[in-house]
Amino acid sequence: MKKISANQGKQVQIELSKELLSRLGEETERLSPVLQRGKRSKPMARELLKAGEDDLVASQLLYEQRLYSLSAYHLQQSAEKLTKCLCKFYGIKFHHHRTPRGFLKLLKEYKELLKLGFKVLGNMVFDIFDSDVGMDVDGTLAKADEALAKLENSSGQKEVARMDYEKICSFLSIVEQIKVKVKEQRVEGTIGLILDQLKKQSSVASPQVKGSLEGFDYKANLDLGINACTLYVIDILTFPHEACRYPDSKVLKPSEYDPQLGIVRASSQIQSYLEDVIESLKAVLHW
Repeated sequence: MKKISANQGKQVQIELSKELLSRLGEETERLSPVLQRGKRSKPMARELLKAGEDDLVASQLLYEQRLYSLSAYHLQQSAEKLTKCLCKFYGIKFHHHRTPRGFLKLLKEYKELLKLGFKVLGNMVFDIFDSDVGMDVDGTLAKADEALAKLENSSGQKEVARMDYEKICSFLSIVEQIKVKVKEQRVEGTIGLILDQLKKQSSVASPQVKGSLEGFDYKANLDLGINACTLYVIDILTFPHEACRYPDSKVLKPSEYDPQLGIVRASSQIQSYLEDVIESLKAVLHW
């Protein structure tokens, strides 16, 4: 067990055993076609990012004109296109309006890599999430699948679409708590030190690991990872509003979008979060 000193003298126990390095090499090799697809998809990812940013501007302008149902629709469209941009960047094929599924598909593809990362970070992951999410990735994804299935049926969509302002804010606050804890745990510095050690031990791992580390901006990717969690929450909050512009909508009619509706009251906060998502995507796409 090798002790690595993180930022400001904080000590964390990090173990990069030969077995772990070997597994990392195997998983990186398995993901190689996915990562290559992501590189080839960057032009389309940039197009989706621009479209998502345009939808966000449209949502803001429509909100100012009190056209709340259309504003909510473009808010959903912005989240959808940004999620598809994220998926393209990571080489994930996703074409669907129910955007939370895209995020889960991405996590499932990269789950073995996540497990290895969580294993290295150890208790730091538990402290950030206040749960065993890092200890049971498969179980967490299964629960997320089950929860989404309930939200995707007619009654679930109506419940989310009519969610009150306070509950929406409570969901958004989860992401804020994660951001604070990532900073408190000095995750950025720790990851930097781990990557430095990986580079030194790349001969023990594999050429795939060494290749994947070349030019890897871990700070930008960590920021994107945190903002991706934000995007997932926004995907859940907004996906029922995709059909809200139709008078015969089974979920929520345009006339029901008044200033007191939760999604309307929370629009400015959600728009602000999406702006952060856009900036983090621009950073990794070098736009």
